[in-house]
Amino acid sequence: MNVRKSTFRLFTIGAIIAAAAVCSSTAAFAGVGVSTSGAFLTCNTYNDGNGSGHADCTLTDTAADSHSVYAVMQADAYPSVRYNNAGGHGTSRSFTYSFGTDTPQWDFYYKVCRDIQFGFDNCSGWVHIVA
Repeated sequence: MNVRKSTFRLFTIGAIIAAAAVCSSTAAFAGVGVSTSGAFLTCNTYNDGNGSGHADCTLTDTAADSHSVYAVMQADAYPSVRYNNAGGHGTSRSFTYSFGTDTPQWDFYYKVCRDIQFGFDNCSGWVHIVA
């Protein structure tokens, strides 16, 4: 038995298996957070392939000010979705936003806001992720 050939074959097979694992894994943008006074939002965003993806997010109310907080999510040019947290100061709400688009690469946007009764809401800027 030729040791060099056997070692080369094992190395080649290992490289193919490693490449397959990398190609099939989900791309992630971990823990991208955004805040405004009174609210914090962090999301781990995943490209699930075939034009679909999801974001696992946590929305936190950080101020004792009687204002609830909310997150606004949008993928590509599809309508936005709002997630509310009316639990009060120090509470967090976790949620998953799933989306599908008609392209293999998509644009994903999100922001966090504080709901001001009888006034303009206080919002962060948009986070923009391309995957």
